Amino acid sequence: MSVLQQFLSKSHSPFTGAGGTGASLTSHVFKPRIPNRSLIHGYASFAERDYTLRDWIKIVLIGGFFHLTTLFLRIGGRPLKEGIISSFSWFFYRVLRDKRKIALINLDLVYGDSISEARKQEITRGMFRHFMRMILDLIFSELYWPDHKLLRYVGNVSSEPVDRTIAEGRGFALISGHVGNLEMMQHVATARGYPMVTVYKGFRGSWFDLFIGRKRLARGNGLIEIPSSRHKIINGKRTKVEQRGIRRLVEEVWDNGGGIAFASDQYARRSRVQMPFLGIPDCPMQVGLMRYVVKNRIPFTLHALVYDPQGNPRWICSDPVFVESQGTHDQTLRHYMTIMNEWLEARIHEYPEQFYWGHRRFGRSYYERPRKVLNTDERDTAAVQVEAERPSR
Repeated sequence: MSVLQQFLSKSHSPFTGAGGTGASLTSHVFKPRIPNRSLIHGYASFAERDYTLRDWIKIVLIGGFFHLTTLFLRIGGRPLKEGIISSFSWFFYRVLRDKRKIALINLDLVYGDSISEARKQEITRGMFRHFMRMILDLIFSELYWPDHKLLRYVGNVSSEPVDRTIAEGRGFALISGHVGNLEMMQHVATARGYPMVTVYKGFRGSWFDLFIGRKRLARGNGLIEIPSSRHKIINGKRTKVEQRGIRRLVEEVWDNGGGIAFASDQYARRSRVQMPFLGIPDCPMQVGLMRYVVKNRIPFTLHALVYDPQGNPRWICSDPVFVESQGTHDQTLRHYMTIMNEWLEARIHEYPEQFYWGHRRFGRSYYERPRKVLNTDERDTAAVQVEAERPSR
């Protein structure tokens, strides 16, 4: 037996061969080991795609690097973690000029001259720090936030709102937006024992998609992948699979009394439903899953998991919302979308550094025009003018 065969046969290997280890070495096609596969509803690209020998080597090497990094992070403790966050966020803030410019344009649109240019720069720097902290807590969640430690910080938040939606016996929904740490919010819900299935968009990188998918399943989180990111590999090329809707899968979870967790806030692509968001009129909204919630009269709660100044998690949960008719289906949908948007807007204004401003969230025309610096003060540097004159790609 070759060294590669011996490694594949060990339980810690993330792959099994297609048709046995020998067959995999001949065909150079590998299938991943998937924990709790029964928690996958429908098609999950990371679990179904074939991985080449090159994919396998890359994923094993990256996994080994992460294991080694975990050792150093454990030894370094919080000082090392905070040092990594500070240094890498500073680096990305300097290098990712386009993201920085887009963030400042978004802040101009939302806040105008009600806050200074210095404050906008501060929020943008904070956004990069938050993103770096979120990445570390995602990749190294077993080190930083095992279930017992996570619940120790958020366990004082009452579960009564969610319990009330579950008690209705019609299924429930946990809805969030892209403020705070969305992944950790879902981790909290799973750690608290809620029978939850997350609707997610797969990552383009095969190794990261597999890494995150396995991590979610290992902690007992059910999964439904949205149709637009489903794919398989044909002749070495990424190919989309047949576009089948997820409505039946979602409603099956609710029929069995389970919960659906998803993010549903402003989206930059076209949508038939346009609503004001953060004071900007006619923003295209993600409404697919909210349509299912409204149609099936599913009770829901709104959630955000944010960080306090010390970098510890804080879970915020709304009162339960029970869906009732507000006229036509479209009127009812817009009524509950408004409730959701207003709740998310309050969280964004409360924690502006923990919202991802670096995405083109509004109409394309906003990002094609030169940026005008508003409300500068003596604390703002000359670099601000240079930043304003640089075109956004």
